[in-house]
Amino acid sequence: MMYFIGGQFNALAQLAMYSLILAICCLFCHSQLRALAPTKSQMTHFYICIALGGALGSVFSALVAPLIFEQLLEYPLMLLMTLGLFTLRFDKPLAMNKAKGLAIAMVLSCTSLFAWLNGQFNQFNVATDRNFYGYIAVKDVKTAAINERRLIDGTTVHGSETLQGVRHLTRDYYHADTGVGRALEILKQFGPLNIGVIGLGAGVMAHFGDEHDRFTFYELNPAVYQMATIYFSYLKHARAQVDVTLADGRLALREEANSQLPTKNALIIDAFSSDVIPTHLMTLEAFQLYWRRLQDTGVLIVHISSNYVDLMPVLSAHALSLNKSLLVFDYQGNDITHLGSKWAVMTSDPRFLAAFPANSHRTINPESTDKLVFWTDEKNSVLPLLKF
Repeated sequence: MMYFIGGQFNALAQLAMYSLILAICCLFCHSQLRALAPTKSQMTHFYICIALGGALGSVFSALVAPLIFEQLLEYPLMLLMTLGLFTLRFDKPLAMNKAKGLAIAMVLSCTSLFAWLNGQFNQFNVATDRNFYGYIAVKDVKTAAINERRLIDGTTVHGSETLQGVRHLTRDYYHADTGVGRALEILKQFGPLNIGVIGLGAGVMAHFGDEHDRFTFYELNPAVYQMATIYFSYLKHARAQVDVTLADGRLALREEANSQLPTKNALIIDAFSSDVIPTHLMTLEAFQLYWRRLQDTGVLIVHISSNYVDLMPVLSAHALSLNKSLLVFDYQGNDITHLGSKWAVMTSDPRFLAAFPANSHRTINPESTDKLVFWTDEKNSVLPLLKF
């Protein structure tokens, strides 16, 4: 069950539940190893076999599983195998046939339940892909309230598109009422856009561009680019000039800075994958690089929606270090068709700051913020930022 609904719990609850599952499985397996321990003369071979088993398990998880499984199935299969091992105790058979029969029935029931839940979980799938960077799926979600195609990475929706044939934005993280939508609308008032976006997703950002604008996307996962071009129309129908660079965003921006390419008037950081924080994109050195690629009146827009980590102390610390103003746009979704999102905007352009209505955002004063967390390339940790 945790495989399907674990993301509904907070970080502390998940840590406790997964740790309990791990402890139970490890204690059982170690008890079986202890029962199989040979005499002292064979102990060296015994420990070599244990070490070899650990190495083979690591190779299977890191290299083999992504090749043979389209989903992250190795975890539930490991649990089912451990449960099955319980019915075949190595030390001695179960004392009573009835108890053994109940244990086998439990294994079969859990296997059947997993197969059914997995079928329900995948019922809307149009395409899936798994590689070194993780597992992504394109789903056509058709219910009474929703009729749209979504790109999903783990528990995170990385863009959606209506299936009704009308080209308008769905109410996910990127519509006009969110922080990024409001910020880009203001920037358009000052002239053509030259935008860099770290994280392609379904390519929804391209929808905001007009004829004389330019959007450059930086995407690390080639599978995401493939899904965005095949199953979504944002890149194909974009009015702006759209370029996609398949590389780590920070490395690509550093190459641009070293090549002295024209600076941009905005950078958008939207590269979180299933609530995993790419810390190398959030350190002080990374932000200093962003401002090398931005104009003096440039705007840095960061998507900080997360169920488990509060990044505001990090952004507040960076704003203080770089002497920038920091705005926060917290859009509250009200149901499954209106996803909530949280965006932070950093700039020193007085025209941009004055263009926003006072009730559209919160202005953060880093100097009066109680909690500042300074992230650098040498020192960063999400532990002080976890939401409990």
